[in-house]
Amino acid sequence: MTEKWIGYYSLGIVAFSCMFTGITAGYYKRKMGLLNGLIHSIVLLFVLFVIYYFAVENIAFKNMLHIRHLICLACGALGGMIGVNAK
Repeated sequence: MTEKWIGYYSLGIVAFSCMFTGITAGYYKRKMGLLNGLIHSIVLLFVLFVIYYFAVENIAFKNMLHIRHLICLACGALGGMIGVNAK
């Protein structure tokens, strides 16, 4: 693993985590999978942001919304739809 790929690896791990939380939320709630997956992904990203805020001193709130966060939210919403339709 080279150091230049670490950002992509971390994006893949967080996107997978958001999809997993979306699948779990959709599976157990059995309705509104898109919304439930999105909400659970937002909560997960908020928890990660709080951890990052305490780990790094100089963080700006304008860095909260990047394309990687939108990818994670889309994966969570997709996971919610998959979870609702899972048997």
